[in-house]
Amino acid sequence: MIKRNLFFVLAGCFLVLGCESILEKKSGSHYEHVEYEIEQLRKEGRATGENIRIVVTMLSTNMVESSALNTLWSYTDKKTTIIKSPSVFSRSGLKVGVATKDFRARLDLMKRHLKSSQEIELFIVIADGTEGYISIGEGIFIPRFYYFGKWYSAVDYEFFHAGRSLKVVGKKVRGGAIELELVPVFSRFLNDGGNLELTELSTKVTVKPGQIMVLGGTDNFSNNVESALLGYSESGEKRKTLIAVTAYLQ
Repeated sequence: MIKRNLFFVLAGCFLVLGCESILEKKSGSHYEHVEYEIEQLRKEGRATGENIRIVVTMLSTNMVESSALNTLWSYTDKKTTIIKSPSVFSRSGLKVGVATKDFRARLDLMKRHLKSSQEIELFIVIADGTEGYISIGEGIFIPRFYYFGKWYSAVDYEFFHAGRSLKVVGKKVRGGAIELELVPVFSRFLNDGGNLELTELSTKVTVKPGQIMVLGGTDNFSNNVESALLGYSESGEKRKTLIAVTAYLQ
């Protein structure tokens, strides 16, 4: 991390303080020396693997085509997942799995045939063992949902301003793999404006760098966590979202 910061400091000084001298010394030893130092720092920063880059792709379709999203579960391995509270998770309506080698090709093929879809890609970079948040959307369009957890059986609040997000924790493990933990979070949600973190729906999956973790649900709308988290309404049309999470060492 220190080396990466040094790179930005050096690059900043190089660009801000030496703009005129760069033009004069572009072919000289000073320019070549600084360029060499920056390139070395860049290479060392890439090689350390101290950070984890998490890319989240959200694919949304209308209800007519949401069944197409469900066909992708045939290309995932659900046995590799570790669920904190299996019974609570199953009643939430959520599904989670790790993509097989054919998943990406099948996903690309399906996207070409969808008539009404929207794809959004976001990413965060976190230090090993730390957490970050990925926003899924704003507002919950169902009036009530049931969360059969430790603290709530039915959740009935004002959902219009609530945010929907995932807390993502990334950790390097043996063999160059990455352990990902996902926790659904509803922000600005409680009576005091605080967040509702559904810790009992925490899911841990170990993946290889570049391997896809898939999060989705059923193809119908129920008063459950999955509909509250991954469902939304756009211009009066109900839509569903499938989330693909890919982690890389950086």
